[in-house]
Amino acid sequence: MSKLLELIRGGRIYDLTHDIYHNMPYHPSLKPPMVSVLNIMARDGYETREITISTHHGTHVDAPSHMMGGAETIDGYSPNELIRPAVIIKLAGLKPGDEIKPSHLSRFEDVIKRNEAVLINTGWSGKRGFGREYLYEWPYIGLDAANYLV
Repeated sequence: MSKLLELIRGGRIYDLTHDIYHNMPYHPSLKPPMVSVLNIMARDGYETREITISTHHGTHVDAPSHMMGGAETIDGYSPNELIRPAVIIKLAGLKPGDEIKPSHLSRFEDVIKRNEAVLINTGWSGKRGFGREYLYEWPYIGLDAANYLV
């Protein structure tokens, strides 16, 4: 825990999470997220809820095993490994289905090199909902851009 505190001391923390709620936006290939009330204060003297979600619902980290058989799963990482000095790069003007390419990132090369993580803000979270663009046509990081970042 002390290493975690050391990493965040003096830095800014950006909370990228979206709320989890019943039938929140989710990819159509998955079962819908469910939040059910199990206990209520008036009847039981306490409140509890049951949450049923996929590892791909809401804000999440894709482990290598998401796309590669036999690769590391998310439980193989400690939270310390996921908290890193980062830069936020804003890529405005991307259209539905656009591939993020090295040319989008190269103008930020100096700041990318000075950080351990890169957060790419496409503005797409502002479209969050059940619309076609959000569910199917998001901008994505192409293989060349992923290799550029590595």
